Amino acid sequence: MLIIVIVILFFILLVFINLFPLLFYKKPLIELKQDKFDSIIILGYPATKDGRPSPIMRERVIKAVELFNKGYAKYIICSGGSVHNKYREADIMINLAESLGVPESSLIKEDKSINTYGNIINSIAIMKKRKWLSAIVVTSPWHLKRSNYLLSKFDITYAMKKSAYPKEFSILFIMVIYLFENYTMTKNKIIFY
Repeated sequence: MLIIVIVILFFILLVFINLFPLLFYKKPLIELKQDKFDSIIILGYPATKDGRPSPIMRERVIKAVELFNKGYAKYIICSGGSVHNKYREADIMINLAESLGVPESSLIKEDKSINTYGNIINSIAIMKKRKWLSAIVVTSPWHLKRSNYLLSKFDITYAMKKSAYPKEFSILFIMVIYLFENYTMTKNKIIFY
């Protein structure tokens, strides 16, 4: 009997975690309503333990470079400090973007942030210094809603673009990532904002 109660409570918790964000987090604007932006912002994700781009980081950079090559913006802000290892996310992203053909003069490093909110606030500070008003923000599909919610707090014009799912990830693993992201959004809404 106790096991049935625990299973039911666990199921209710899962439903709550997955439905609660729908009440507060708007669907991100992913259609590009304009054809030119001042910059493209790549939200950070940690590199591997040996300093190579992780699959998530790689896919975010590839999407940003694709948008850059299509002429949506002349600059890419690579955002992320050293979070889970000694490698700065921004440095690894810049190296990858350069290897994909983006000139160094078009890449801007933001290497102070340690989380999504920091990525956004520090990237917007760079934009304000340069008097830029618009950006395409690139992140992973499961990260769009939370990033969009945070961006909506700032006075900039932006559109969200999702990167591809890493080919190394199974469908089950991606489902777990979505569940964890929904948990994070629920926790943040209840505790922080």
